[in-house]
Amino acid sequence: MEEDNDIAKAWDTCREVPVIEDEQTPWKMIKLLKIISLFLVAVIVFGLALCSKASFLVLITLANEGTKTLTAEHKPVALLCIGCSLISSSVLLFLKSIWKACYKTSKVPATKTMALVLFFEFLVSVGAAILTIVAMPHLDIVTNVTILNGVAVLSSLLQMIAQCTAKERNRFLLPSITAFLLILLGYVLFLVLYIMKNPSDIKMAVWVGLAVGGSFLVSFNWWENYFRLISENSSSVFLKDLCKDVRKCQNLLHILSSLLRIVVTACVLGAYVPLAKMDWSVVTSIPSRETRIVAITVGVQLISSALCHWFAVAACKMHALRRCFIMPLYLASLAVMALLVIPVIVYYQDYRISLNGTSSINFTSYCDVVVDGRNQSLNGSVFPELVLDVTHTLCFLDMSSITDIGLLTGSAVTWWIGLVLATLHLWYLNVFRIQRTQDLFIRRLYEGAFIEQSLLLNTRFNIQNKNRMKK
Repeated sequence: MEEDNDIAKAWDTCREVPVIEDEQTPWKMIKLLKIISLFLVAVIVFGLALCSKASFLVLITLANEGTKTLTAEHKPVALLCIGCSLISSSVLLFLKSIWKACYKTSKVPATKTMALVLFFEFLVSVGAAILTIVAMPHLDIVTNVTILNGVAVLSSLLQMIAQCTAKERNRFLLPSITAFLLILLGYVLFLVLYIMKNPSDIKMAVWVGLAVGGSFLVSFNWWENYFRLISENSSSVFLKDLCKDVRKCQNLLHILSSLLRIVVTACVLGAYVPLAKMDWSVVTSIPSRETRIVAITVGVQLISSALCHWFAVAACKMHALRRCFIMPLYLASLAVMALLVIPVIVYYQDYRISLNGTSSINFTSYCDVVVDGRNQSLNGSVFPELVLDVTHTLCFLDMSSITDIGLLTGSAVTWWIGLVLATLHLWYLNVFRIQRTQDLFIRRLYEGAFIEQSLLLNTRFNIQNKNRMKK
């Protein structure tokens, strides 16, 4: 018995942390390092999301038919770069899924599962290509910044359905309903602003309709996040088999869906350029100045999107979901808005001051004289040209009209608040430290064109009732 006690005591002693070691541990220094590391990750996530979205919107602006940083005949180059931003994540996912299929599992899904998954992927890829390549280059910069928040419309609707089918009292049903209504209100204000501005402009009505339809199709991207919960509380055998099959055969489904996205994006891009009476041959003869502008912009976009996804995952694994993941992504859209709109206001005010009161000028006159009346500068600084190009996208609207400003601001605010409410459940999401990525996010794919929305909406959605939240 004494030997057993000695062994037990020795084992217990080995498990205990010596007091002297605990006293010598620099806890204050560790706490300070923790705060610094969390701050750095938050700043990095915010900065990379800002660079990703700002550079993508610059590409959209360069593709606008009225901007002058790129000449009219070189617009296909900007459209090609937008297409590269769309398919870059699909290429990475394809390579990763090939590796996993070769060295881990490569189960073949059922035919009905494959057909449904590829159908959703087809809708999403068509919607993303139409929205970003076809429609957004014809819209103003404020709408382009915020319309991507509208892709949460179907997510908020499916959240409502999932929470209602669960038959449990939870506090996130009302935010989901409010988010859905606000996003719809944003679309209504957007349609009123553009269509009622000039009802006889059929082309603009087509662009606006394509933008709304494209963003709605993109919202199918995160269907799996909610079908999983709906199937758990449903008696449908089809839904249960679908979700089970998707989990088992992820690698092969990701390979097929990535290839489908690449092909669909290439087809939309390849068809739109000739339909818009542009010529692909200019891609090989673009001047060096324009080459540098486009190459730097698309390079920043691709690299910042990939790094933002990586650091966002790291922030979640560090158990810093609110401080380093949610808040930086929420603020990224607001920061991009400020980054692009404030220089427009500053340049406009400087021009008014330079006149010394000799003549009265409004925003419309400023657009006619300075923005659209300028000659293309081949050797000057790029930044003033980009500011005037961004200003050109707003010239369609009358910025001296309270109605236009109100509708534009109203649609932007409702879309942003709608996204916040649709992802409000993330504030109370329980995650473990160093949690596996597949347990944090439903899909391996991130969307380079709208990095904040894809990261927020791709995070796993769970039914969180009051009892579960107390635990």
